[in-house]
Amino acid sequence: MKIEMRSSLDTDQVAKEDMSLLAQVLKTAARGEGKYSLVAVSLLFTDNETIRKYNKTFRGVDSATDVLSFPMFNREDLAALVPLPGTGFTEIGDIIISIPRCREQAEEYGHSFQRELCFLGLHGFLHLLGYDHILADEAQEMEAVAEKYLASLGVAR
Repeated sequence: MKIEMRSSLDTDQVAKEDMSLLAQVLKTAARGEGKYSLVAVSLLFTDNETIRKYNKTFRGVDSATDVLSFPMFNREDLAALVPLPGTGFTEIGDIIISIPRCREQAEEYGHSFQRELCFLGLHGFLHLLGYDHILADEAQEMEAVAEKYLASLGVAR
């Protein structure tokens, strides 16, 4: 799995240890979902105003949110995914995380910033893999899958 992490923030607001654990969570999920050797993802850490603009442009919602994901494939097409020649990976999408919102939610939910960052990143990644939470049963499945991968690495609430 290939992961590219970038930040549009003025200062380094995400510690290397947090990014390392997030990468480990995503790799664990990719391995568990049978996609480890195939996928590449891009993560952008940003502020509330920037994520609000993306949310408005791509979802028609004029407010900040915690995480957005932009999948390049639907779930059925992912089943037949093969790596691009010469690269070994296929880019499956982008994930954008609002770091201020992540910090706010960590405080609100009473757990660490690191746990919230890993949850949001994994949530976005699961969307790239075709999971959704529109229907109650979908939400329950997505939550169970996320908790399974987080718990396997000791990332607890």
